[in-house]
Amino acid sequence: LALEEPEAHLHPNAQRCVYAQLKKSIGQKIISTHSAYIAAQASLAEIRHFYKKAAETEVTSLDFSTLGAEDVRKIRREVMNTRGELLFARGVVLFGGETEEQALPIFARVHWEDEPFVRGVAFVSVGGDGKYLPFLQVAKSMAIPWFIFSDGEPNGIEAVRTALNGLGLSLPQDRVVVLPNGMNSEQYLIAEGYQAELKRAVIAFLEPTFANAQHKEAKEREVAGWTDNILLEQIKAWKTKLSPYWAKAIASRTDTRR
Repeated sequence: LALEEPEAHLHPNAQRCVYAQLKKSIGQKIISTHSAYIAAQASLAEIRHFYKKAAETEVTSLDFSTLGAEDVRKIRREVMNTRGELLFARGVVLFGGETEEQALPIFARVHWEDEPFVRGVAFVSVGGDGKYLPFLQVAKSMAIPWFIFSDGEPNGIEAVRTALNGLGLSLPQDRVVVLPNGMNSEQYLIAEGYQAELKRAVIAFLEPTFANAQHKEAKEREVAGWTDNILLEQIKAWKTKLSPYWAKAIASRTDTRR
């Protein structure tokens, strides 16, 4: 039985139900799909990934020769169950946390003048510095181009190095961008001279809390007088909440500093 995109016109839960019903039917089934929900229901060994390479169509599957039982469990739990859209990307950018997950797509939209998903690029948080390897294993097996953006902090670099070692690679690596001098994102922005944008971001973030115009003006004067150390301390306190605000502030510039 061959079925082409049985998920068409069905909501996610119905897509899962359809696949569960198909699994119960007797005989060999071949299902083509663009649904991350259906892909997540399938056994990893069942999945075949089709992609265009110049004029050719290539077919890949997950390479189990280098995977142990724990690797397979992590791929199912950390990739397929929550990030299955990675299978359908033309390229994937991986990073450790929420700060990058909120900021990088904003920069990408400005840079490309287009939504990242229109370009087929997925920006994926792996959910922590130590969780890169399952995503890299899937991307490598499926021939999906991958990139990593990492803080320069020692723990972050060591996590990237360990994941690359799992693929037989090492640092430095052209596809890995690491912030210099051991800095995290906030330290890097201050070192690069984006204090004005960071302070504007703080005011925009606090806007709903202002009682009136006078309250806002007083806060603006206070924030304008912050030293770099105070600014860093404050933005780290609101780390994940503030990142879309400073990303938009930087993206709104019209000069080369953007």
